[in-house]
Amino acid sequence: IVVVDTGSLDRTPHICEELGARVLHSRWQDSFSQARNISLSLARGEWIFWMDSDDTLPEQCGKKLRQLVDGPHRDNLLGYIAQVHCPGESPDDVTVVDHVKLIRNLPDLRFDFHIHEQILPAIRRLGGDVAWTDLYVVHSGSDKTPAGRKRKLDRDFRLLALDLAEHPNHPFVLFNLGMTHADAGNHLEAIRHLIRCIEVSGAQESHLRKTYALLVGSLMQLGHLDQAAIYLTEGLQHFPIDTELLFRRAMLQHQTGQLEDAVDTYLRLLAQREERHFTSIDSGLVDHKTRHNLAIVYEDLGMPNQAEQQWREILKTRPNYAPARRALSGQPELKPIRGATLNGLSDCTKSS
Repeated sequence: IVVVDTGSLDRTPHICEELGARVLHSRWQDSFSQARNISLSLARGEWIFWMDSDDTLPEQCGKKLRQLVDGPHRDNLLGYIAQVHCPGESPDDVTVVDHVKLIRNLPDLRFDFHIHEQILPAIRRLGGDVAWTDLYVVHSGSDKTPAGRKRKLDRDFRLLALDLAEHPNHPFVLFNLGMTHADAGNHLEAIRHLIRCIEVSGAQESHLRKTYALLVGSLMQLGHLDQAAIYLTEGLQHFPIDTELLFRRAMLQHQTGQLEDAVDTYLRLLAQREERHFTSIDSGLVDHKTRHNLAIVYEDLGMPNQAEQQWREILKTRPNYAPARRALSGQPELKPIRGATLNGLSDCTKSS
């Protein structure tokens, strides 16, 4: 285990050393890539599995990781994709993000960008490929207090300014600027950067579908529903079965009184299964959040039996889901919230 410490003020480095890790102290230089690349240069094994300091590798995934590393690998396979599970404020909220977490130990495989650092561009420059796994880590995330959140956003905007200065009009930098402004509630700025990102992105860019989803979300937050519908249509032309875009379409249909269309879209979400692709998504969109919103639409249509069926389906997999329990209680004062929304953006939202 290699640990690069960029300024801990507690006993973390000493604990790492006591547990057998090699610890290098390096001054923080406003670049996550630089810190990670230092650690890569110190690694001795054939394969490297990189983690954040607030990641936890479940025991069963650790065993699978060892089996994967010990197994055969195609020569051009330079990395493996694992998921990062980011818990939200409630047990029912988990954002799932794809990252290239396991990489070959090669001198030309190094991270890019000051923040939201990426290894995939280096893999592509070498003509390499990546493969999917069922591995995941749990990311506990940063300080969620108002003061902690402000510090994080201030830091993120500072590092993004450095990336933008070095890479003007880079689609990935524009995406991250839009995402961070949306997270901060600066929706006008988010819209500006996300539209520009779409304009300069290639059709195969892994961030493009999320760009459309974030753009639609910011437009809806500002009440620009007609423009949101335009970008939803455009996004779904490129990604016709994208889960988040369809969820947002159903929300928009409900909001604008197209109740039968909203039912059709939510039912489509429950029936379909997407092929795997790089994503950052609220895991509830393929399950309880879709059923929750579908139940609300059924209630608005005057179809209580169909609504009750959706609440009961939720309780089969989430027996403690409070909105469903309230809806089935028969007590008007305990009615559920009007609709389930997407998780707020987390500090591990961007996929590789």
